Amino acid sequence: LVPLLYLICYRADRKRAVVRAIALACLGIWAVGHVVPESDQQLLQYLGIARYVGLGVLVILEIKLIVAIFRVVASASSTAEEDASGLAVESGTPPWVSKLLTWEASLWIKVWRFVKRLVGKT
Repeated sequence: LVPLLYLICYRADRKRAVVRAIALACLGIWAVGHVVPESDQQLLQYLGIARYVGLGVLVILEIKLIVAIFRVVASASSTAEEDASGLAVESGTPPWVSKLLTWEASLWIKVWRFVKRLVGKT
């Protein structure tokens, strides 16, 4: 019920609201598994699969975001890190997380270029 109410309340932010509602539903199913005694978890057995489906959707969205950030950072433009940071903020991630993601992406791209140079010389 809470994820549905969240969707109704924040329906103006369609994509963000859907992703956050899915995350909220997964969190709720997990919390119920720890709060409700095992003898009363008959309904939870049927809802458990929904948690894994929701987590799968969230992981796919996160992978898409990371790939998009890597593509922007890999481009040769001087404002690539700012563009990637803006891309992550638009998707709903906090600013500190987006800065960390862009830093990590630039680090791995530098490592990849170093390995290419190292292998190319031998």
